[in-house]
Amino acid sequence: QDEEYARGTEYGGIIAPPWLLCALMATFPIVSQAKTLPSAVPEVTLPRERVLDGGGEWEFSLPLRVGDTITAHTKLAKVFEREGRMGKMLFFVYETNYTNQRGDLVARSSSTLINY
Repeated sequence: QDEEYARGTEYGGIIAPPWLLCALMATFPIVSQAKTLPSAVPEVTLPRERVLDGGGEWEFSLPLRVGDTITAHTKLAKVFEREGRMGKMLFFVYETNYTNQRGDLVARSSSTLINY
């Protein structure tokens, strides 16, 4: 909150904590009653009843600055099947790039959804 102090730091101004992006722009798909993924990610009809968060990874490239406009571009990067204790499981891996208003990459994430 102290702009004068922030100007003297390595960032040259006030920045937001990187994990704020995770909270504001949650990339992990949430399954609706219709068993499809929301429009923020490529729509996929889920053939099985149960869904599990398979984890994710984040990579931060640039700090988020006050006034930045962040855009997320998500793609379904990979789908594969594995056998589990409860039968066959489908894995959906989503990759998201986050850019600021100048087109600079500020972060990348990868999220996995398990449908079983």
